[in-house]
Amino acid sequence: KCERLTLFCLSRTSSRLRTFLQSVAGQKIWGVARCAAGLPDLAAPMAELEYVRFAYSAGCFVRT
Repeated sequence: KCERLTLFCLSRTSSRLRTFLQSVAGQKIWGVARCAAGLPDLAAPMAELEYVRFAYSAGCFVRT
């Protein structure tokens, strides 16, 4: 199930890895992953993890 979401799944394996992927240094990694997946850059003010979940999840996530 995590084939397309490998980076997303990795971000959930440990708090240190998640913190790194959410840092400024981790943005480059997300950018490369987005490019490889054919996804456009973030246009809305959302976190990378939210963007991936929005793009690939079957569920609906509404921020209130």
